[in-house]
Amino acid sequence: MEALRVLPPDEFVAVTDEVERIAEAVGYLQETGYAYDVPTEDSEGDDVYFDVHRPTEAWALGDESRLDRETMLTLSAERGGDPDRAGKRDPLDPLLWRAARAGEPSWDTELGPGRPGWHIECSVIAGDKLGLPISVQGGGSDLVFPHHEMSAGHAAALAHQPLANAFVHTGMIAYQGSKISKSLGNLVTVRGLLDDGADPRAIRLALLSHKYSDDWEWFDGELSSASTRLATWDAWSSGERPGHEDDADEAIARIRARVADDLDTPGAVAAVDTAIAAGTRATPDLVDLVDALLGIRLA
Repeated sequence: MEALRVLPPDEFVAVTDEVERIAEAVGYLQETGYAYDVPTEDSEGDDVYFDVHRPTEAWALGDESRLDRETMLTLSAERGGDPDRAGKRDPLDPLLWRAARAGEPSWDTELGPGRPGWHIECSVIAGDKLGLPISVQGGGSDLVFPHHEMSAGHAAALAHQPLANAFVHTGMIAYQGSKISKSLGNLVTVRGLLDDGADPRAIRLALLSHKYSDDWEWFDGELSSASTRLATWDAWSSGERPGHEDDADEAIARIRARVADDLDTPGAVAAVDTAIAAGTRATPDLVDLVDALLGIRLA
């Protein structure tokens, strides 16, 4: 990530360091009526679930995902939910706390031994570390439901605030005809590309050439095309290509407009290509803008 000039987070937070705090939050949801117990047959304690129909000021089921109930039930079953669990008030109610089972990891807390559910972990950590509402909740499109939907519900119940001002989801990347995943083993890693001698700027440029929210497929030609484009940009910025200065401000405005329009990085990349093709000189301001907005530091 450093090679790609991705800015690191201010804090790296392990859920295992926050279990007691999460348990306190679950206890609060129990006290305020947003959570309820479901008896278990294989544990001494009860599991705790979130009531998706308990009214909140800042959230209602479906607010974030805009999905119909049938779709939500299908996705819940596919993505870690347990809609068929007996004893739940609604099949879509998500797990807040799982009582300890033999052979499973657990922590001793005020709720008794057990471990937190997935969504409440993120709600509590985000709220504690960033404050609510956070500006942007990001993640893959496969997190739209149930993860971001339920995380938003938990945040609203805990803080009476929306989880985020905007929910922004990235598309899925495929390789060799299937979505890239560890289970399939069809991985293309940054480390592997770097070890093969790829310029990290070319890797970044290849990624920027696709809209963040679109699904797309990585082909081996992606990197070679980006390398060719990068060589052209480097030659332009180093003054090897003659140009005129009159259109530099216009090019700057076009690049800014594309980035400001829902992070249209393909449009911004195309704007740089257009400026070069039109014979626009690589002024210091224009080259600095490519660095500042696209993260591509030219030669």
